[in-house]
Amino acid sequence: MKYAILSDIHANPLAFKNALYDAREQGADKIICLGDITGYGYGALASYELAVGKCDVWLMGNHDAACAGILPVQEVICNPNYKVDCIARDELGMDRLEHIAALPYTHEESSFVCAHGAFSAPYSFAYIACERDAMIDFSYSSARLVFIGHTHKQETWCLTGSGRILRTEAAFLCLQPGLRYIVNVGSVGYPRRDPFSSYAIYDDVAETIEIRRLPFDFRHYLDSFAGLPFQPPAWLLSGDTDSPEY
Repeated sequence: MKYAILSDIHANPLAFKNALYDAREQGADKIICLGDITGYGYGALASYELAVGKCDVWLMGNHDAACAGILPVQEVICNPNYKVDCIARDELGMDRLEHIAALPYTHEESSFVCAHGAFSAPYSFAYIACERDAMIDFSYSSARLVFIGHTHKQETWCLTGSGRILRTEAAFLCLQPGLRYIVNVGSVGYPRRDPFSSYAIYDDVAETIEIRRLPFDFRHYLDSFAGLPFQPPAWLLSGDTDSPEY
């Protein structure tokens, strides 16, 4: 069976639609969204409808939780994205917000588990950003394979039989016996390293993971932020939009 694992759409329906189309072209049998349909961009409603219509599983992300009012206001009101959350709430309406508020935080398949952020702390949306974070997650679950998003950075943490943790940004992985993996699938809607969406195709028969990378009009998406005080990604500030880092 082939799974498409997507995350961090961030109200970017054009990039979302492009990734969903590509996933079907790759023969994905099941599409799993790891959360953050909302946040940053102003296409929350269109992104919501795509998630409901096209995704077999949709998990709670931290921006979804903020938009749905699950996180206390004092925790998010200082975030520059709070203005977008308020606009998205009005656009989505009560019924859709109630649906978002009921989203699960984790999901389990026969060969993997997944969450928006660290699987060890799904309700607090902890990050896995270093070896120590990865080790905590490995120690929390016995799962051989974990899929996450949240950092917008495609990377894989691998735990060897000797207890060593290896990190790779390889675009294609063949799972090896005796090893365990935490795979960050990156971001579909708001990549932070180059102007390419990323998501994963996992084939549980071949035991392979392919990171798919798709271009989209990132500058147009940033323009939709309407002057909110976000710091643009480093690659955009450098003007190097043709030479991605990996």
